[in-house]
Amino acid sequence: AVSLIGSRVDVPGTGIHLNNGMNWFDPEPGKPNSVAPGKRALVNMVPLLAFRKGEPCLTLGAPGGRRIISAIAQVLANLAAGRGSLQAAIEAPRVHDEGGELLVDDRVGEKALTGLRRLGHRVAPRTESYATMNFAKPVGIRVTRRGLEAGLDHLRTAAAAGY
Repeated sequence: AVSLIGSRVDVPGTGIHLNNGMNWFDPEPGKPNSVAPGKRALVNMVPLLAFRKGEPCLTLGAPGGRRIISAIAQVLANLAAGRGSLQAAIEAPRVHDEGGELLVDDRVGEKALTGLRRLGHRVAPRTESYATMNFAKPVGIRVTRRGLEAGLDHLRTAAAAGY
């Protein structure tokens, strides 16, 4: 798990931690995420386990609600582009778009912000800190030729461990 929030209930003998997903339903009938028989709530979780030649090579996860999907996708894009270590891929500046304003990590610099505005985006620069949650906070482990490599967002209390 990447977060201690949730139901705080484990399924005995499985190691599976139940989440708090029932609160994701909309109690108002007739909406896309309304409660209905046999329906699953729309969720934002993106636990990732990647394989190479049938063997696990990468695992990623993050707390961060609706911002999880964009964060995990950007970490994967950074890794696929060969932009250094897992730690570097996780700590790279991020963007998040839900329609409306485009949240942009202000570390991208003014040139990038200006370029995004020229493309028609309503840019909302954000400074991430320990006290903010503008972007999800990924944690991961990657298998390399040298062994296991861990990475985590340094702006939250976190740990990555593998064996």
